[in-house]
Amino acid sequence: MSLFPSQLSQSYSPHVLIIVCCHAIFHGTDPSDESHWALQSFQRGSATKKSEHFTFLQHIDSALRLLQAAYHQGDIIFTGGFTNQSYPDLSEARGYLNAARYIVSKDNITYNGISLQDHVHLEEYATDTFQNILFSIIRYGRIKAYYPDEVMVITHAFKKDRVQLHCEAIQWTRRFTVHGIDPDFDVAERTQVEALERRNAHEPFVNDPYGVGLVLSGKRHARGWSDSQLEHISQDQAPVIQRFLAW
Repeated sequence: MSLFPSQLSQSYSPHVLIIVCCHAIFHGTDPSDESHWALQSFQRGSATKKSEHFTFLQHIDSALRLLQAAYHQGDIIFTGGFTNQSYPDLSEARGYLNAARYIVSKDNITYNGISLQDHVHLEEYATDTFQNILFSIIRYGRIKAYYPDEVMVITHAFKKDRVQLHCEAIQWTRRFTVHGIDPDFDVAERTQVEALERRNAHEPFVNDPYGVGLVLSGKRHARGWSDSQLEHISQDQAPVIQRFLAW
């Protein structure tokens, strides 16, 4: 049995899920202002690199444009949990939605016709890319009562190979694409980031596809994850998904 069965409908037309993996919390009023984001030290701007919040805005912009291209068959899910103890009531996903609202309100010509209310949703549990993808597809199914025909994942380009691993791990066999947008790294920074990605993320997930071992689960818990949250995520899901989430 497939983990995510296809939609059965006589009026069938392809449905697209645009997953935006969130990376920080926007907590202010102006998303172009670095100080309105809760950034890690490595995400902040420096003499050699622009602040990574500009990259996050590019991710949001890319999602909005993909939503326009999908007409009425697309939906965005911003995905990211309550990962920062300084903002216990604000998820990464909610922050991105607030930023998207600001962006659309300031440029309704570029983003003409986009309905954030009807086509943008939140997934507020995920603490890593594996959970971003899996929980977003489950969230989509809960909202729509069917699963998407295509998944587009917007994240950093250097994570593309890891996204491929995750799609295989969750048994996603339908179309998916990765829209990768990286910060403005120089050559030395890019080399370092790609090496860290292989060593600290890609290779650990090769050996632990669901991220339940000591190292990867430890990272999740450090970001605010609790295994008890699986009870809510699996609620009302098909038995095959409930068994999968029990991993």
